[in-house]
Amino acid sequence: MIINIQKLEEGVSSYDIDETAEKLGIDIEDTKFLSKVKCTLDVDNKIERFTVRGKVKTVLETVCARCGKVFKRNIDADFDHKYVKGSFQEDGQIFKEGLDEELLAGAELDLFDDVRQAVLLAASEIAVCSEKCKGICPGCGKNLNKAKCTCEGEDSKPFANLKKLLKEKKKK
Repeated sequence: MIINIQKLEEGVSSYDIDETAEKLGIDIEDTKFLSKVKCTLDVDNKIERFTVRGKVKTVLETVCARCGKVFKRNIDADFDHKYVKGSFQEDGQIFKEGLDEELLAGAELDLFDDVRQAVLLAASEIAVCSEKCKGICPGCGKNLNKAKCTCEGEDSKPFANLKKLLKEKKKK
């Protein structure tokens, strides 16, 4: 994912890249990549300024944060980064015009981190198998998507112990 900017023509150049998660250095706990990371890049070269628009897609096997079920999850994320070819001033300070642009000091545009960060950011969102997922009962531990909770006593209510203490205090 290294692009030689000296060979880029002015205007938009497009690239399609497929990489494994391992090659990108992505290792996410409780997650398995079921497909390569597919990336479509458009690099817009406008005289020493480069705008990179990318779209990454992959499929993960991960664990639902609510119920613990293993499920497939599609990742589809966009990113947009701007670079400006920079130079060093005499005092050693880097000259950079725009705060939203990253300095590009060499002849190569390395998009490895951009793609990696886009995947990690999209995958870091809380994984839920379904919007309707009810999760696990904190009292009895049953998966509420599969069975109704059997907790009937006060133990299943979060303030049950407090209520019991208040009743005991009133009796005294």
